[in-house]
Amino acid sequence: MIEAKISFAQVDAVAPTRAKRLPPLLGLGMGAIISAGLWGALALTISRIF
Repeated sequence: MIEAKISFAQVDAVAPTRAKRLPPLLGLGMGAIISAGLWGALALTISRIF
């Protein structure tokens, strides 16, 4: 049988640097623009097929 010791001591997580991360709203906006572009490309492709 394998015995494992589990520690429940509180560990401080390293906070990510703000300079390397995009602000959440900017990332959300970029995702919305990319999504709208892909939907537009799909609609254009379907309209040319039919």
